[in-house]
Amino acid sequence: MEEHNNAVRKAIERKAYAVYESDGFKDENDQEHWFHAERELTICDIPCSIENDAVLVRLPMEKYAPSTLGLSISPRSLLIFSLRDDASNDCEDNRDLLRVIPFPMEVDSAKSACELNDRDLALRLPLVVGAPTVSTSAGI
Repeated sequence: MEEHNNAVRKAIERKAYAVYESDGFKDENDQEHWFHAERELTICDIPCSIENDAVLVRLPMEKYAPSTLGLSISPRSLLIFSLRDDASNDCEDNRDLLRVIPFPMEVDSAKSACELNDRDLALRLPLVVGAPTVSTSAGI
């Protein structure tokens, strides 16, 4: 879980710096740059629903190349990474965080299942029984 949260924080830091850079290195807007980066990484453009005691996520594969896609699942969120060509398995220096998808309920990441077809990657993440519901705007 700590590794998951660190990856999110580092990705937001990198994105915020890119926003700072594109803003002409203007000082005193660091919070604005941070929130801009955070919003960009948490855009809700990936379908997510709760059906039959599981969170279902569909990633449209026309947006991503399966060979360069990495996923990290925690009980409260899904991270979608783009792996660079020189990437080794889990080296965080060789991946860019594309999206953070917070879950409305806690999932059992060890029991997750996925199915890939030519259009979508479908993830089925079983809910943890008795886990409290949280607002998706509550963050990670």
